[in-house]
Amino acid sequence: MKITNICVNIFPISYIKNGLNLFAFSIYRVNKNEKVDSLKISINDILFDIKTLFKKGIKLITYKNYSYYFNVYKLNIPYSKIKDFPIQNPIYLLINNNKLPIVYNLFNLKKGKGKNSKLAFENNFVFYFRQGKRNSLNLTIREKLKTDSFKYQFKINLAWFISKLVIVKNKVLIFEKESYKYEESGSVVFEELMKKGFKNIYFVIDKDSIYIDRIPKIYLKNIIYKYTFKHYLYFFLKKTLIGTEMPTHVVDLRIANKKVNNSLLKGNYNYVFLQHGIMYMISLDSEKRAFFNKDNFHAKKIRIVTSSLVEKDHFISEGGFKEEEIYVCGLPKYDHNSIVKDPKKIVVMLTWRPWEYNQIRIDYTKTGYYKMVEKILQQIPKKYLDDVIFLPHPLIKNEFSNLSKYTLKNPIYDEVLRETKLLITDYSSIAYDAFYRGSNVIFCFEDKDLCLLEYKGKLLLNENNIFGDISYKYEDLKDLIVKNMNQGQNSEYIERYKKIVSFDDNNNTKRLIENLINDKFV
Repeated sequence: MKITNICVNIFPISYIKNGLNLFAFSIYRVNKNEKVDSLKISINDILFDIKTLFKKGIKLITYKNYSYYFNVYKLNIPYSKIKDFPIQNPIYLLINNNKLPIVYNLFNLKKGKGKNSKLAFENNFVFYFRQGKRNSLNLTIREKLKTDSFKYQFKINLAWFISKLVIVKNKVLIFEKESYKYEESGSVVFEELMKKGFKNIYFVIDKDSIYIDRIPKIYLKNIIYKYTFKHYLYFFLKKTLIGTEMPTHVVDLRIANKKVNNSLLKGNYNYVFLQHGIMYMISLDSEKRAFFNKDNFHAKKIRIVTSSLVEKDHFISEGGFKEEEIYVCGLPKYDHNSIVKDPKKIVVMLTWRPWEYNQIRIDYTKTGYYKMVEKILQQIPKKYLDDVIFLPHPLIKNEFSNLSKYTLKNPIYDEVLRETKLLITDYSSIAYDAFYRGSNVIFCFEDKDLCLLEYKGKLLLNENNIFGDISYKYEDLKDLIVKNMNQGQNSEYIERYKKIVSFDDNNNTKRLIENLINDKFV
C-alpha cells in the first residue's frame, strides 16, 4: 500500500504534570481500494497510541487512484517513557505501519527551521517540540540552560531590539566549545589577531570557566563574558563568527530563542569553522554527523579550516562544501602543541555517543560508553595504573567527574596531552592531537561496528591509513599497551599521518590569518 502524508499541522501543544500533550490534524492519502486500519505515532522507534476524533478518519474525496482522509488526533507522551531518549527525535505518523514525516508548520510546507514550542520542565530536563530540517516535527529533550529562564530570554530579546537601532554591524566574535574553553584554535587566532592590532575582535567565554586564568591580561579588554547583555548585543551586531564548533555555541548550545535562531539561520554573517580537532574520522555523510553538513551552515560566506588535501576532499565529497570554501592551512592550535621530554601518562578518551546522551545523565553506568571505559581500564597492566588518566568527552564531563580515581576534577586537555605517552581511544579526533605531539595511539575497535550502526555511517580510518595499533578485542590491549609504552612512534604510522595532517612548520595560524584578511572576514 502506498500512503503519502499531505500535511500535518501542529497547533495547541499543552503540558500536563507528567508528560506532554500533542494535538494535530492530518490530511493523508491511501490507495483507493485500501482502508486505514491503524494510526500511531513513532518517536525514536517507540510506538505511541493516539486518540483520534474520527476513528480511522473522514474520507474527503477519491481522485484518480487515491482516497484522501482527514483526521484530528491527540497524543499523550509521559516523561517517564522519553527522558532517556536521544537529544533530537524526529516524530512520525504511522498509517498501517507506513512511517510518514510530520510537518511542524502548515504555512511553511517546503522549508523552515528554528521554531520551537513552549518549554516543559521536569526536574533538570527540558522537553519541547522543534521545527527541524525541511519543516519536520522533532521532540527535543535536554538539560536546562540558563537561557531557558525569563531573565535571560528578556535580556536576549532586548539586545536584539537595541541591535536594530545600530546601522554598522562589524563585530568579529571568536569562541570555542560552549563558549567555555580557551585552549583550542579559537584562542590562538584571537591572540594573533590582537597582536596584529585588530580592534573589533572579541573572544566569548563563560566567566566561570576554569580557563579564565590562561588568558593574558593584555587581551582581557576584548573578552566578552557569556550571558551578559554585551554578549547578546555583540552577537546581533556580528559580521563574522570564528569558532571551533557550530555557530550556536557562541550563544548557548541548543538554545530555545527565536531571535537567536533566526539570526543564525538568516545568514547575514560570515562563518569560519576552525574545527575542534581533525574531523577525518566518522564520515560527514553519516546520519549522526549531519549537523556538520553544508546544508546546516547558514552563513553568507563559509570557510572550513583543514589540514590536508585528503581532509579537504572529505569536506567536499561527503560534506557538500565547495572547493573555494576550504582553507588548506592546518589547525592553528597545532602551532602551540607540545609535549614534555619524558612523558609517562596513559590517557583514555573516547568520542561521545549522541544516542546515549540523556541516558548518561540519568545513569551513566548503564551506557555502552561507561562499559567500554571500564573494560579498557581493566586491561591496563598494574605497573602503569598510577599514571592513568580518564578524560571524558567535554559534553559529558560532569556526569563522569566521579567515575574513579583516574578522573581529574577540572582537566585542561592541552595540559594533560603534554604529559601523554600513550592515548587509548576508539575514534576520537584527539588521536590526531596526541600523535602530532609525539604520543603513541591505540585504537580500540571492539565496539566499532555497533557504534557505526548508530552513527549510520562509515569510519574513514582503516588498516591502510591508521596511525596507531588496533585492538579488535579488549584482551589485545595488555600487550599493545606494554609495546607502546616502551617504544617511540612507528615510522610507517608517521608517514600515514602526514597524508592527513600535512603541516608541521608551526605556521598554520599565519596562513589562516592571511586567508581571512584576503577574504575580508576580519
